[in-house]
Amino acid sequence: MSVQDFVDWKQKTLLGASLTVIAPTGQYNPTRLLNWGINRWAFKPELGYSRRWRNWVLDAYGGAWFYTTNQASFSLPHPQPQTKSPVGSFEGHLSYDFKSRCWASLDGNFWFGRQHQIERRSQIPELARRVSAWGRPPRFG
Repeated sequence: MSVQDFVDWKQKTLLGASLTVIAPTGQYNPTRLLNWGINRWAFKPELGYSRRWRNWVLDAYGGAWFYTTNQASFSLPHPQPQTKSPVGSFEGHLSYDFKSRCWASLDGNFWFGRQHQIERRSQIPELARRVSAWGRPPRFG
């Protein structure tokens, strides 16, 4: 694209796709609750849409995180395999351009999914027991 074509370009409709990959790098110790690494692969395919109508711009994205099994997740008394369900996401932006470098935007996002399993048991009942043991009632939702 020449410089003049770049200057004259006006956005209409744009479609895009991306793939984010996170490798199991960093230090990981299954006997510690907090770690720098995640000890599993993670993948996020995502689709995007953008459309301009004069001063208005609509952007929308949808994707999902997929995780491999962490074979040595923190669990007492011994590390256990941990699985994680996919996590879906939607994100949207509606903006209005007043003039060059001045705009306002309304943004929103929604995430769903994310069920952790260790030894084929859901972690939510275990978390409820742990929180209740501290004297606070569990709250979900």
